[in-house]
Amino acid sequence: MNTTYSLASSRFTDGEVRCSYNEQKLLTKFEVIGEIDFTRLVNVLKNLPLTTDELEELKGKSKTLTITEVLEEVTFDMFWRKYNDPNRSSKKKSLARWNKLNVPNQRKAFFYYDTYIKNIPPGIDKKYCETYLNAELWNN
Repeated sequence: MNTTYSLASSRFTDGEVRCSYNEQKLLTKFEVIGEIDFTRLVNVLKNLPLTTDELEELKGKSKTLTITEVLEEVTFDMFWRKYNDPNRSSKKKSLARWNKLNVPNQRKAFFYYDTYIKNIPPGIDKKYCETYLNAELWNN
């Protein structure tokens, strides 16, 4: 599961840089949102933290830079579309189970799905959606 951080500064015109890091703590993506003047943007890119350890170090170095984790909202509809099993799984039962999960586990369930699918042995069907949620496979 990727973790995304917002890097904002009072010195940026009207924008921020969002950096995403994978489970190995490596930068996988960055995005400029809004407006940042060219000189400041070049400076940010020269010093872009390539790991979350470098990001932590950067927090203490700058007096104007604010670094915050961006929590991507994951809705049941997003999860249901991704799971894509409407003929076998019960949407009503899956929604009821989804609503019992706290937000961090909802996010884990959503982002772990791709790993789950990759690890299903050939010839074995994926679990019903509600069973996937009940089993909390992302915590194993």
